[in-house]
Amino acid sequence: MAGKKQKMTEEDDSDRARPILVTLENNREYKIQSYVVCIVDLLEQSERLQGWPALPKDGRPTPELVEAVDKTADTVRRFREMFREFFDAFGKREMTEKELDHLKPEMRPEFLRIRERTREADMTTRQFSDTFVFYAPDANSYGDRTGDVLDRMMGAAAFGLLAGLAEGNPYRGAITVDDGTEIEGTEIEPSNFYGPAMARAHEMEDGIAEYPRIVLSRKAVEFAQRNSGFSGDVGTERLLVESHRSPSDLLCTDADGLTIVDFMGEKIQSVASTMPPGYAALGSRAYDFARSEAARFERAGNIKLSGRYHQLLHYMRPRLSFWGIDPNAGAVPPRSPGG
Repeated sequence: MAGKKQKMTEEDDSDRARPILVTLENNREYKIQSYVVCIVDLLEQSERLQGWPALPKDGRPTPELVEAVDKTADTVRRFREMFREFFDAFGKREMTEKELDHLKPEMRPEFLRIRERTREADMTTRQFSDTFVFYAPDANSYGDRTGDVLDRMMGAAAFGLLAGLAEGNPYRGAITVDDGTEIEGTEIEPSNFYGPAMARAHEMEDGIAEYPRIVLSRKAVEFAQRNSGFSGDVGTERLLVESHRSPSDLLCTDADGLTIVDFMGEKIQSVASTMPPGYAALGSRAYDFARSEAARFERAGNIKLSGRYHQLLHYMRPRLSFWGIDPNAGAVPPRSPGG
């Protein structure tokens, strides 16, 4: 195993979240730092790909081929674009007077200036087939770890899942906060992401999430629930503590005890109510899709998948009132999440 030596990119200050530069004996360097990582797996794509018709011999696309491409390749592309849009939109949200009212008037300009620097992190996307990896450093160049990146990632995941269900394109995913590094690529081949954050997110998405939801790792939950330790600068820390908007209001505990993104919760509904009119109907459309899938798999005798959609319905039903949805509408009866 190659020997290693480590050096800080700047002064060694344990109160600041600086990346660590690791240089190997072969002179390759890796910048190790903490990331927020979200892995998403679009469901049912494998089955849809099997439905691609044979290419027409005359070179003219048939309606069947157009429909197949729309449900597969273009669905994947639209999801990627949508997730980016939601991530960026959550970063641009203005704080309300209610969120600022506990700050003294003379403190607001300085806080708003500092808040701008918390938004500098950019999200990177990598894709393999119908699986996406979204990641961004959880600290900015000043060393502030405000939770803003986690807030934006959870918001994007929530609206992505809600809109996906409404459009009949479900997914499941996981979010972690842990260490990682980018393995540099070339001008032709982009860099890749690797590290504990990636491994844990993949493990949770693949083996724990099971049905359409976004689960969080223990470290991600702990990071969301912090109410201090945002900056090594005393003045910045004081302002951020006094104005802290916890990302934990985007979370809830599911029936199996796991912490998940509360994508149909009151917080997401309140944000949707400020968006264009179509967003207010997402909850109803998502609920209709979940009911139809539960019924479809029951008719097919697929106990495993029907049970998973009943788990999803078990989560949704207590939140229908937020969206003005009649819980008694439709023909799918309530069922315990266990089966």
